[in-house]
Amino acid sequence: MKAIDAVKRNVEDGEIRIIKDKRGLYKFKLTSKNYRVLALGSSYSTEKSAVRSSESFKNFALKATTVEIDTPADQDNIVEPYIDITIADVKTGGKYIVEKYDGEFSWDLKASNGQILCQAEGYTSKSGALSSIESFKKNVETGTFKILKDKNGNFHYNIYTASGRLATIGESYNSKQLAESAALSVASYFKDAEIEEKK
Repeated sequence: MKAIDAVKRNVEDGEIRIIKDKRGLYKFKLTSKNYRVLALGSSYSTEKSAVRSSESFKNFALKATTVEIDTPADQDNIVEPYIDITIADVKTGGKYIVEKYDGEFSWDLKASNGQILCQAEGYTSKSGALSSIESFKKNVETGTFKILKDKNGNFHYNIYTASGRLATIGESYNSKQLAESAALSVASYFKDAEIEEKK
């Protein structure tokens, strides 16, 4: 509820920017006056689509009502409520690639073959990105993995904290098996992966 209030307060007084990520996709980002990220839009292939999305967001953010429900919003989409990541083999050769792009920092967790297993972006400092990696490691170790199916029929894993809060959304795959395999790969590489800063 506090997060919703913060978004409403900052929709008019904060800054909504259109950013282009390192994959060439566009999205909007709402930041507070102290540069804290409050909302991040979906990715679009064109800047024009991202602008339209930001305008819709701004129009509805103040008018929308808040509804509390008893079950998680994604409950109906969960196709694998629990993945036993303790069966994952510990692997070496993985890397956390920390990169600065267009004034912001991001990181990718990559397997030894270069496959991207997880991504995070939108940090205003390198220390923020590094701190996020440590939080990610803790959530993998103490949290739970679930496989979900989205409205487009694709599958992805979510990582939930020990308290049940959504912490990470994984990459999308066209089958449940691939999403589950990716989750197990994260569990295999996350602990021993080296941190490498991309110049």
